[in-house]
Amino acid sequence: MKHGEDYFIVEDTLSMNGRQRLKQMECISILTSKYIFTIPIKTSSFLIVPTEIRQYDLFRNKSIAQGLNDLIEAIEDVDELEMVLIKLLNNDPKCVYLVSNANTIKAKAFLGQITMKYVSSKQDFVTITAKKRAVGKEMRVWAEDKYASYNL
Repeated sequence: MKHGEDYFIVEDTLSMNGRQRLKQMECISILTSKYIFTIPIKTSSFLIVPTEIRQYDLFRNKSIAQGLNDLIEAIEDVDELEMVLIKLLNNDPKCVYLVSNANTIKAKAFLGQITMKYVSSKQDFVTITAKKRAVGKEMRVWAEDKYASYNL
């Protein structure tokens, strides 16, 4: 299993989804040819000013990034990685997106920031924005290759 071929990981992203319209999630995003995963690090709820901040601890005594890296190193194929991540995230519809359910997957740039948007319905969508421009460009190229049939 190789990064950039079988899966793509973006360690520093912001995500918003249709199920939590007033929440912004700092997360690590993992893209595979079948799934899009957003692993939450911190969720901020806001109207005009931040009203709630929630931190996540999925791996005891480790950062989420370090825990995911250890997990990926121990796994040998993408199908197993997908099943482990689905189980880790409890198949939460706010964090696990099945690519085959998508009507469209688009990647757009605005002021140099790349945002990828997965849409399966008006209520079920997610946007993923890489905080680093170079990583965002790599994510866009990878997604254009893997998700070409979804109007990318």
